[in-house]
Amino acid sequence: MESHLDSRPSLAELMREVCLTAEWHHIGVMLDLDPDKLNAIRHSTTSVSDKTSDMCKLWLDSKPQATRRQLVEILESMDLNRKALDYKKYLIGRIISFA
Repeated sequence: MESHLDSRPSLAELMREVCLTAEWHHIGVMLDLDPDKLNAIRHSTTSVSDKTSDMCKLWLDSKPQATRRQLVEILESMDLNRKALDYKKYLIGRIISFA
């Protein structure tokens, strides 16, 4: 489990398994993303789902060291414990299915 937490997620995984649409901007701030780029995403005319995808892509593109653990810790710090737990369960399921 630890190695999975310390590895990099894919954009598809983030969109499918974490679904951050309601909190995308706050999470982007917590991930220490460039405020100007976050605001550009916020003020774009795209859907919330597209904004979420753009924020996740910005995180993955601008932070080569991005890990699942960072995201889980941020979710927990924002009291989004259910999302964090569901994501951990997904990761455990992946470990078991590959074993």
